[in-house]
Amino acid sequence: LVQDTPQSKEVMDFFGLKADQSEAAALGVQRFPLEILAALKHGPRLLTLLPSRELRGLQLTNRVHVYAAGLPLFMHIGQGLQGVPWPASAPWKPCHEGTSLLLRCASRRVWRLPASVLAKIIKGRSAYMDNSDRDLAPFMQDVSGWQSGGVLLAPLTGTCDEKLEPICLTACLYMAGENTDAVFAGLRLLTHSDIRLRLAERLLATHEASL
Repeated sequence: LVQDTPQSKEVMDFFGLKADQSEAAALGVQRFPLEILAALKHGPRLLTLLPSRELRGLQLTNRVHVYAAGLPLFMHIGQGLQGVPWPASAPWKPCHEGTSLLLRCASRRVWRLPASVLAKIIKGRSAYMDNSDRDLAPFMQDVSGWQSGGVLLAPLTGTCDEKLEPICLTACLYMAGENTDAVFAGLRLLTHSDIRLRLAERLLATHEASL
């Protein structure tokens, strides 16, 4: 488990995750279960949730080399992701498997867009959009001053029902400039194309009236 470690502090600060119930409630999000956040002993640098004693025992055993256990939340990218450059200042990529929890708990790094715009992004042929993209142009101001790195994309309105998979994509946001002067430079979708198509169908069905 990685409570009170540099790893956990990095992701907690970057995505605005709060382990304290009152702090989370004040920000309008759910409490993040930091006490069951763990790092893999072998394989990729991955942070996962281990919600059960059985999973925690499997993760910590010395008798077998466990590649992964639990719910993947963040992966440390380092130099890049399959040829995709990644901001060195924010090396943790959110995993799509964890979007349901992260969307409920993150008070930062959630870019909510109108359903019509998000649908076009999901159905688009290209996984990369730059600052000349006409659909995103009216909303680039929303991320002014943000830092480059992982981001969650979600519709402006939508359910946070724990029983339903949220309409949410993971992406890498690229900014030009520093601190409060930073402006949108590009966005690369990270969610697999097959999953994007499934989410597009749900988005169209859920928000048909607004599209």
